[in-house]
Amino acid sequence: MTLNLTPDEYRSLLKVVFLGNWLANAYREEPLPEFDNIEQVIMSRASSFGADDLVGHDPKKKTWVPSREFEEAMQDLVDEYNVEALYDELGYWLARRDLIIEIGDEKAEGMTPAGLSSAQQSYLDKYDLEFDIHGIERIGIIENLPVKGSR
Repeated sequence: MTLNLTPDEYRSLLKVVFLGNWLANAYREEPLPEFDNIEQVIMSRASSFGADDLVGHDPKKKTWVPSREFEEAMQDLVDEYNVEALYDELGYWLARRDLIIEIGDEKAEGMTPAGLSSAQQSYLDKYDLEFDIHGIERIGIIENLPVKGSR
């Protein structure tokens, strides 16, 4: 398959591939090869699109690498994503915890996913407002809650 891309489209594709590889591999000890490999393929074409400012070659590792400037620009997007994901996930888990404290494990386990989602909405709204106003400033550890949770 041949893709006909403009230099701007290539730059956008490189960003998408970089971010996709980061998402798939950032927390893995062993990266998933399919993501690393496609990133290498896309990076190897940088010169053809006048994008040498975004990509360099590491002769020791024999791999293509993002430039410092490109990586820093992508880090801004990653940081933005991480903050939003933190608030979304933390709010979800705290809302679920608070609902279970209110109604109990057994009742929560008997609810449909849609029912559970609806029942915890008021808690989600509370945490969304909290995070909008205070960020995580007022979040702390409370010992001995009657609910168990895990990752």
